[in-house]
Amino acid sequence: MEEKKFKSGFVALVGRPNVGKSTLMNYLVGQKVAITSNKPQTTRNRISGIYTSDDMQIVFVDTPGIFKPHSKLDDYMDKASLSSSATQGIGIEDLLATLNKYLPEGPQYYSADQITDRPEYFVVAELIREQILRLTSQEVPHATAVAVDQMNKHQNGKLVIEATIYVERDGQKGIIIGKGGKMLKQIGINSRKEIEDLLGERVNLRLWVKVQHNWRSDPSFLKQIGYDKKELS
Repeated sequence: MEEKKFKSGFVALVGRPNVGKSTLMNYLVGQKVAITSNKPQTTRNRISGIYTSDDMQIVFVDTPGIFKPHSKLDDYMDKASLSSSATQGIGIEDLLATLNKYLPEGPQYYSADQITDRPEYFVVAELIREQILRLTSQEVPHATAVAVDQMNKHQNGKLVIEATIYVERDGQKGIIIGKGGKMLKQIGINSRKEIEDLLGERVNLRLWVKVQHNWRSDPSFLKQIGYDKKELS
């Protein structure tokens, strides 16, 4: 009996902002690895979700909303689009079958149980930023960065995670903290639930808020927290 050939490749999820690219990727890999919200430019850094089956491995690359309307690619995507709904799984099997058809033979780039190319601390920071996007408004979400400072010790049966939320101005810090710390507490509660779902263990999440003036234009700071200036511009 002839051995079945293994296929692999990289597939970019390209589209206008807020069309569900991150939601689709999360569904395909079976777990949340990319954050979602109804605000534009939610995705800042490129993140890959890894789908592996017995006969293929697809590395889905979720990109920031860089899709320009009225381009040739726009017209092509409209014509070639598959009817899929990530929230209900409609059309997903057809999508995977189509990708399998066109994928070349290739190696398995990642282990079968790996679902993203990013380390856990990166995804944890993004889950915290997701709640800031959902709970705050106006300019605050896009002036915010999150960095995980510690994520390697346990205390009282819980994984201790310490993270810093950076903002650009004092007024934004006040909004993130909220009256009597109410907003920061809610961000922490919501984030902890998502992080525990991701990691599969109980978490003690400790958050701080700091002002880092003009952090989006500071290359050394961006490098320190793992951001790419080109993707913020």
